[in-house]
Amino acid sequence: MDKQKMTAEQASKMFPIGEKVKYFPIMDDTHYEETEIRSEAWALGHGELVIKVKGRTGGVCISHLEFNH
Repeated sequence: MDKQKMTAEQASKMFPIGEKVKYFPIMDDTHYEETEIRSEAWALGHGELVIKVKGRTGGVCISHLEFNH
């Protein structure tokens, strides 16, 4: 599913609390941090979906996340 077109509810199902993920602080960079989802997703005022991850304050854009398989 296209992360740009999903709802907060869909993002929360895709990235459930406790899911291990790779967080890319800089989009399209190879550096990432292994972390874990710690909240449900929510939409910012302009529509961008964010979610809380361990080790970061506030929400991070779901477009910067990949599954850690």
